[in-house]
Amino acid sequence: MTSGQIAAQIETTFRQEHGKVLAVLIATLGDFALAIDIVDFRQHQFEYKKWEKD
Repeated sequence: MTSGQIAAQIETTFRQEHGKVLAVLIATLGDFALAIDIVDFRQHQFEYKKWEKD
């Protein structure tokens, strides 16, 4: 697998499991707003890296 394929798989998995990731962060942190910020930040990182390559 190339690094691009790995990154694509991670992005796909993250998108599919978005709700579970958010729920775990909320339960762990006890802060809904912070959990949303973390998930949004991570999503923007994926999008930026994808945009950077294009």
